[in-house]
Amino acid sequence: MMRVLIRVATPLLIWLPILLGSSTFSTRTLAQEMPVVRSVEDIHKIPYEDLFRGIQVDLECIVAIYEPDWAILFVHDGKYGMYAGGIENLPLKMGDRIRIRGLLGTNRVPVNCTYEPSDNKIQLPDPIRFAFEHLAGGRDDSQYGQIEGQLVGIGNDHHQTTLEMRTSNGGRFRGMIHGSKMPTTELQKLLGRKLRLRGMVGSRFDEFNRWSGFQIWVGDRSNIEQLQGLGEPETIPISPISELNADKIIETKSSYFRTQGVVSFQMSEDMILLQDQTHQLFVELQSKRPITLDRFYEVSGSLDTSIEPAILRMAEIQVAPEKFKVARTAVQLPMDDLMSGEFSGRLVHTSGVYSGPFEIEGGKGFFLRSKSHMLPVFVTDGNLPEVASGTNVEVDGIWVQQKSLVGFNIGSCALYARQNGIHVGSQTPWVVISILGIVGCVAILSSAWAVTLRRQVRKKTQEVLDSIALQRKTEEQYANIFINARVMVMTTDAAGHITAVNPAAMRQTRKCESDLIGLHVTELVEQDSVPALKDLLSRAVATDQRFSCEVRLSGPQGMVLPLEVNCWGTHHGQITTLHLIWHDISERLRIAQERSEFEQQMVSMQKMESLGVLAGGIAHDFNNLLTVILGNASLLHSSPQLMFDDRSSLESIQNAASRAAELTQQMLAYAGRGKFDVRVLDLSSLIREMSQLLVASISKTSQLVLNLGDKLPTIRADVTQLKQIMMNLMLNASESMDGKPGVIRVSTSVANAPVRSEAGSHCVCFSGHENETHSEFGSPSEFVMLEVIDDGCGMTESVMERILDPFFTTKFSGRGLGLSTVVGIVRSHRGCLVIQSEVGHGSTFRVYLPVDRTVLESRTHEESATEIPERAAHVLVVDDEPSVLMLMKRTMEHAGFQVTQCSSPIKALELLRDGSNEFDCLVTDITMPGMDGLELSRAAQALKTHLPIVLCSGFSVSLNQHEAQLPGLYAFLKKPFQTRELTSLVSRVISDARARAAALTSGK
Repeated sequence: MMRVLIRVATPLLIWLPILLGSSTFSTRTLAQEMPVVRSVEDIHKIPYEDLFRGIQVDLECIVAIYEPDWAILFVHDGKYGMYAGGIENLPLKMGDRIRIRGLLGTNRVPVNCTYEPSDNKIQLPDPIRFAFEHLAGGRDDSQYGQIEGQLVGIGNDHHQTTLEMRTSNGGRFRGMIHGSKMPTTELQKLLGRKLRLRGMVGSRFDEFNRWSGFQIWVGDRSNIEQLQGLGEPETIPISPISELNADKIIETKSSYFRTQGVVSFQMSEDMILLQDQTHQLFVELQSKRPITLDRFYEVSGSLDTSIEPAILRMAEIQVAPEKFKVARTAVQLPMDDLMSGEFSGRLVHTSGVYSGPFEIEGGKGFFLRSKSHMLPVFVTDGNLPEVASGTNVEVDGIWVQQKSLVGFNIGSCALYARQNGIHVGSQTPWVVISILGIVGCVAILSSAWAVTLRRQVRKKTQEVLDSIALQRKTEEQYANIFINARVMVMTTDAAGHITAVNPAAMRQTRKCESDLIGLHVTELVEQDSVPALKDLLSRAVATDQRFSCEVRLSGPQGMVLPLEVNCWGTHHGQITTLHLIWHDISERLRIAQERSEFEQQMVSMQKMESLGVLAGGIAHDFNNLLTVILGNASLLHSSPQLMFDDRSSLESIQNAASRAAELTQQMLAYAGRGKFDVRVLDLSSLIREMSQLLVASISKTSQLVLNLGDKLPTIRADVTQLKQIMMNLMLNASESMDGKPGVIRVSTSVANAPVRSEAGSHCVCFSGHENETHSEFGSPSEFVMLEVIDDGCGMTESVMERILDPFFTTKFSGRGLGLSTVVGIVRSHRGCLVIQSEVGHGSTFRVYLPVDRTVLESRTHEESATEIPERAAHVLVVDDEPSVLMLMKRTMEHAGFQVTQCSSPIKALELLRDGSNEFDCLVTDITMPGMDGLELSRAAQALKTHLPIVLCSGFSVSLNQHEAQLPGLYAFLKKPFQTRELTSLVSRVISDARARAAALTSGK
């Protein structure tokens, strides 16, 4: 029991940052979008700010240092070493080859990891020979190496033995070896000798998390080599116990000392109390052994001053000649005065009322009761004395009271005594009451009453014992949760001044406990969070409910950490205690921000899609009207009876209609329907060909700088539309400079599409097919990027929000279709456009076009006019617009064709099935009700395999690859068109079809 009580307050702070930051031996599903590192070298190269992104680790390595009960794990990937966050009792040993998978913490240590066996062939390399000056600079942390020095001190701390080393130039460092690997007695013989240590080098930090030197973890005895030809071992002087109890001689938390004195008490098989003339010292023996009381001994071990009183741990003891006499006198103290904590480790004499025996965790004893306290008395030898409850008992023994590291009592108070130190006194009036009962009552009744009373006393005693044990267990559990919690936990008084903090709070705030205690809690947060935190505290003081708010905590290196504070109060009379738990909400805020950005992108894309549908519908009807205007004007223009003045008027009509057609094409481009002449091309080559035109299109005060990538992957695009993109971007960049001197930089390169909008940028993403919406760019992942950067005036946030809207412009004479057209063209090419701008610092436009991954051979046809075939060809014309249908009929009849017109696709299909008419060509509109032109074309090809077809449309001006592979589909005519374009195209496809038929016939 004494061993449990003494070790409750061991120096957990030494290991707590390692335990809390270490990985757990469990599987965790990792987000697929996170980057993965597969070597220790890559881990050390990651910038500090990227460590907060949640980077995955997938590492093949070998275990360099590990002890199951030590919680220290070093691994090596054959090139570099790394501390991996030790966990107790993993099924690992040194030399095992493992695979580590998990997340990388902000301290470059894997967390939340799995450790799996691996069949890799990694070997531990030869150790690097380090000089002290090199390691003293904090370099090569966690690397496998060796260093030489003189052993000048030995210490013990739980499972490990520390070797204090000194180099030839006066430098100090520390070696660490597991206590089971090399006994302290063997190390004592090496004091003063020069040693060579091999192991994993690591940094050492003080209680404020500041770098304070380095140490080397040694795997086993074979890694400690004694060098020959050196001086005699250093002799450790004997220190009086009074000096060991003085903090001024202790430079570290654990140092090796020798002392001597008389064993005045033995609490357990491995815990004694050593006493000299004036002072006492707890000694924890390295091994269990019988000790003779009142005999003179010499002990040596590691002094642990992290608790009060200090303990000499892992000590070795041997009988020594008596050098002084020890007078053992007990301090007379009432039981209530023992709770002051000033007499722990002292021989005391106290008294109380016997309240029943107990036996817990291998220790046994009885309870003494005073008016206000219940004291456990452990009997260290023999059996318990038989004492009736209520009897006065005087005890001589050792009083022990321990405190936890965070400053509150956890109930570990006890008095340890031997049988000869227990003196039973007179009984309390229970005996007198029994005698009077015998005198006044019948002997049988009084005897029965006494038995019943004894049973009740035993029952009450057991209830008290169980209650105390339960309370002690609850307090220990609470202390364990408080100390080991990974979140900040603290308590304050009603005014908000901190009264207790856990290690996580000290680690997060970079302050020690003494600096935090007494500090007002609002001093930990940013100034803008103070009002919310004060309001939270006032509400928690007024009620018993739980409240929360969000604050911003000042973090290390100027970082600001968002936290959610949960606060509630407990009230005991006039005393109010506030409890605060601080949760990191960085991840929650990041997800909320990403969701908001995603919603904004969705709204923008839906708006663009809606406007595109509207623009496409208008363009379709408008093109039909323009087709009629241009066609009829062309027919009139070719009439020989037309007067000169009338011909001039017709030319004006044709020019105006052509300009209207160009405007319609811009609307179609915005709608994403403008791709019709797709070919494989090199973007850099195209821009080089346009360089003279680009220079001419910008102002004379602007300078054009080209930085075009060589050997870029090819793309599939329409040359005319890409040229329009370049001209629109160049004009926009030139106009943004307002006539002032500046530079316009145009560059091309290979890039991956961005995942989300960058800060201060506007991003429009079109990565899928039409009528599909994507928040992130899908396949393909590789793009050719066109970047245009100007030194102009830049754009405000309000302008950025509307910059892509059609007909929006900041220029007096502008139409506002330039960038809208660029958006449509980019969308039709399944690319994306990113715009970044800042007022006074210019703008950057990035166009991402997908790389062409297929080698496609496109059929090309000469656009020159073809002679009308010898036999008058019979053409079937289908269009749901009567005026367009009449125009095409008149045009082709004027050119010598025999024409059958039809306004319904269904009726046209019936004419083809009838067989009474032999048609040489089918001319059909694409967009028609009931059955569109593509469906009609497929049905016509099924009836007549080699029938040539001409598709017309003022809306869907592009055909995808599947539709373009229809048998017999030779040509496509874009509305509006000139009459000569219609007749020339129909003549060409008929001639090609007849030539192909003749070739097939001759082949037979």
